[in-house]
Amino acid sequence: MTPPVFVSRRAALARTLGCGTLLAGAGCRHDREVRPPDARPTLDSVRAQLVLAPDHAYLNNGTLGPCPGVVLDAMIAALRQLEDNPTYEAYDAMLARADAVRERLAAFVGCDPAELAITSSTTEAMNLIASACELARGDHVLTTDQEHAGGSACWEYLARRRGAQINRVELPIYPKDHIEIMDLIAKAVTPQTRVISVSHVTYTTGLVLPVAELTKLARSKNVLMIVDGAQAAGAIDVDLKSIDADAYAASGHKWLLGPAGTGVLHIRAASRERIAPMPLASGPKVYTGAVGMRDLPAIIGLGAAIDWATSQGKERFARTLAMRNRACEALAKLGYEILSPAAGSPFASLLFTIAVDQPQKVADELLAKHGVVVRVVQHGKVSGLRVSMSAANSDEDVDRLITAMRR
Repeated sequence: MTPPVFVSRRAALARTLGCGTLLAGAGCRHDREVRPPDARPTLDSVRAQLVLAPDHAYLNNGTLGPCPGVVLDAMIAALRQLEDNPTYEAYDAMLARADAVRERLAAFVGCDPAELAITSSTTEAMNLIASACELARGDHVLTTDQEHAGGSACWEYLARRRGAQINRVELPIYPKDHIEIMDLIAKAVTPQTRVISVSHVTYTTGLVLPVAELTKLARSKNVLMIVDGAQAAGAIDVDLKSIDADAYAASGHKWLLGPAGTGVLHIRAASRERIAPMPLASGPKVYTGAVGMRDLPAIIGLGAAIDWATSQGKERFARTLAMRNRACEALAKLGYEILSPAAGSPFASLLFTIAVDQPQKVADELLAKHGVVVRVVQHGKVSGLRVSMSAANSDEDVDRLITAMRR
């Protein structure tokens, strides 16, 4: 194999897009070498693949994850290839590559490719699921008080348009065990319940819900089980076959570090009669007569992100969780309340929330004075700064957060 040539990101863009003169004076601060992914990546090689602003500690992967350089390269090359011969590429060669991405994505999340479609986001996937559930006036949807708008707006729409009723279970911030959560949800199921829809990992506090056990509960009641996995895929080990939910929605542009505008929709084969979205009428392939043309360069970029994540192995979860736990423990010693499961808890994910007064003011100061990027969360009883780490982060990012919060 010919060894890769290291070029700056600006030079790569100029070479690929043919606009070297335009970019030459752009003053890009990411003008540095980007190494290819290693077979067994070290932290340094992972960081070298990113084009994040070097003066930022980016701790907001739960909103948008930073794309590795290999993902950007794949997208740019695909865009150029598409424009060389649009009709041929879009309906033949590149389309075949995009469908191959769907196959690799299915292997990554543990499902049959025939059950998986690529969408533009978790929200689109949830909308497709909800619109395909034949809810009528008086039917109940059981959910929680910690759902993101992208996973709850679809049910609220059906409540307005069809007269369905939404029942919300209040989740504890610090549950004792899985049984407590199971009991809360089981007690809220009524004879009118038709759907249970919950997050795999809550966007507010990073609480991991026992979705496989909840699926068994739902099935015993002949109720559809829908999972919003926006904060799960790429952040924790997701095996859709084991979860066995009727439908699962996820994001490609958060923890998977894929291109913005990519998502995942899984509908298990046995549930297709009960959940049959119109765009999948001709099957789940990237292009069909029912779905129309797609953003093929973004889908191919998602494939590169999947390959990059696969090359790191599952040990990336343990390393990042250790950083998360160290940050939580240090901040707790500084007197901050952590509105998330404690280190070592089976409910803990890579996302946690720090309780602070005036969270927007604090977040603005963290960015302006310390280069720390976090997200403000104000949802019901949760108010604070959400920190979400991924394989893109380092111990230096954790140290910068701790130092900034101490000051």
